[in-house]
Amino acid sequence: KQPTFTPKDAAQQKRQAQEQAKRERERQRAEERLKQREVTFCG
Repeated sequence: KQPTFTPKDAAQQKRQAQEQAKRERERQRAEERLKQREVTFCG
């Protein structure tokens, strides 16, 4: 038997996906900053 998939479940899953994407972007931005800082330190 298939579990019923309610719109509420879909909305929650979509929100979780957005949160994950946001975290991923922030992590990449932080890595970029670290790289740039290393470059400036090395001259």
